Amino acid sequence: MVVIDEVDSFLFRPHVGLRAKYQAVNFLSHIFLTSKGDGPKIAKRLVDVYIAVFKVLMSCPRDSKGEKQSKHGKKKVENGKTKGREDKVNDSNSHGNHEMDPPAGTDLEMDSRLLSALLSGVNRALPYVASSEVDDIVEVQTPILFRLVHSENFNVGVQALMLLYQISTKNQIASDRFYRALYAKLLSPSAVSSSKPELFLGLLVKAMKNDVMLKRVAAFSKRLL
Repeated sequence: MVVIDEVDSFLFRPHVGLRAKYQAVNFLSHIFLTSKGDGPKIAKRLVDVYIAVFKVLMSCPRDSKGEKQSKHGKKKVENGKTKGREDKVNDSNSHGNHEMDPPAGTDLEMDSRLLSALLSGVNRALPYVASSEVDDIVEVQTPILFRLVHSENFNVGVQALMLLYQISTKNQIASDRFYRALYAKLLSPSAVSSSKPELFLGLLVKAMKNDVMLKRVAAFSKRLL
């Protein structure tokens, strides 16, 4: 627990880059989990940390601030002053802007990698959380995850759906909203060209098997054909 607290403190220090946060989250995802002893408390603490980082990433100003920073960076370039330094600052501050399609290696790509790592971490830790505390997690997590489902990065959206499915299964809840979001992903052109199609197809099969509404299962089957 002390190690988790220290990593948590590191993640929220000022001026910590996305790459460093990504490595820290990766470290947390390798912590041994168990349902015995303090295992459920450790798992709950991990999920709390992941959710807190989710909130920070999702609450970063995207449009107006990014626009101002872009103009500011352009002005600096025109004046010939500290172009490289301004570009780095602007990249760091506007990593959440999804309006442009950036090249590989940018902060936006790292943003997507970090989100994927966070989702994977929650998927791993949630089954070890005590059932009595899962409802509290759901209240905080669900709105954030449905926002991530609509991410431009297809794999991030799929992992968000994986977590939503796992939460609903653990709480015996059949979520109409989950199935609507899943069907929307099935209609996405990225479903065909995804780098990890097995994740989406695996989730789709599980969801269809456990769906009690036969008409909805038929609609999914028809779409697959």
